[in-house]
Amino acid sequence: MTPRAQVREHLQSFPRWILISHEKPDGDTLGCASALYALARQQGIEVRWWGKDPLPSLYAFLPGSKRYETVQDASAARSALGDDPWLWVFLDTSRRDRSLPGLPVPAPGDLFLNLDHHGDNDAFGDVNWVDPQAAAVGEMVTDLLLDGPWDWGQDVATGLYVALSTDTGSFRYESTTGATHRAAAALLDRGVDLSTVEDGLHRRFQPGTLHLWGAVLSRSRFGKDGSVVVSWVEEEDYRIHHSDPSETENLVNLLLSLRTAVIAALVTPHETGSRVSLRTRPPVDARALASRFGGGGHPRAAGFRMEETPSQATARLLEEFSRHDVFGHPATR
Repeated sequence: MTPRAQVREHLQSFPRWILISHEKPDGDTLGCASALYALARQQGIEVRWWGKDPLPSLYAFLPGSKRYETVQDASAARSALGDDPWLWVFLDTSRRDRSLPGLPVPAPGDLFLNLDHHGDNDAFGDVNWVDPQAAAVGEMVTDLLLDGPWDWGQDVATGLYVALSTDTGSFRYESTTGATHRAAAALLDRGVDLSTVEDGLHRRFQPGTLHLWGAVLSRSRFGKDGSVVVSWVEEEDYRIHHSDPSETENLVNLLLSLRTAVIAALVTPHETGSRVSLRTRPPVDARALASRFGGGGHPRAAGFRMEETPSQATARLLEEFSRHDVFGHPATR
């Protein structure tokens, strides 16, 4: 039986689900979890939706978002649910350590499903359905549900459409295929309200967001004749501009919109130093570049952490990206 078939079988047979969104959750992990939460409720399945970090305000419009719970001790949270078996569904989580702190081994009767499209997934689940050719986990789940016995409609479709749209840059990234568009069309046929989705994703910013973006863009630093562009966010920026980290989610894509840019990075504060969001154009492989720093992701979008402060990390990245052979030919200074 294929991993996909096993996933469908377990979703059909388990009466209790725990949906897991990865750390610093994005639209793919949240959209998929929202969809499966709505599906579970429709089917009378007991369901919990957990994540390490708070749900960004940007995604508060997703169906079921008010039921999202932040969990800092997965073992304790699981113990509180009792002895009945639960199906854990990890969505868009490439590594175990990107899920929840204190994640236990499955309790007796529990099962881990790992649904992902990262090529560097470490196969931590009991069942691992990993499809690096899929533009988003939302595409995988859409195909699964269309091929399954479930009755589902607008709320499920809305979550999956958000997953597809955000992880493909509104269907602009080269990962987008005909299969991606066919999945989107099927979701629209299921009742997705495009105006609601577009308002939720692109028209929810406050005036402070523009000021935050202006401050970050004004700090942009360039290397290799504009082929490299890096900027950073200071912790105090959020306070000064009355904003929060979720409002920087798409800012790295704006950095990559520079005509000459091949590598773009946005450095944000993290409790252990900094977090780096990386975007690239051919021939640079973002995942390979991120792996040099212990991170991972996709060929055009990846991420990693650094111990330095954001401003220090920015200086180091400019040097590293300019010195190393990241463009497929000897680097110049």
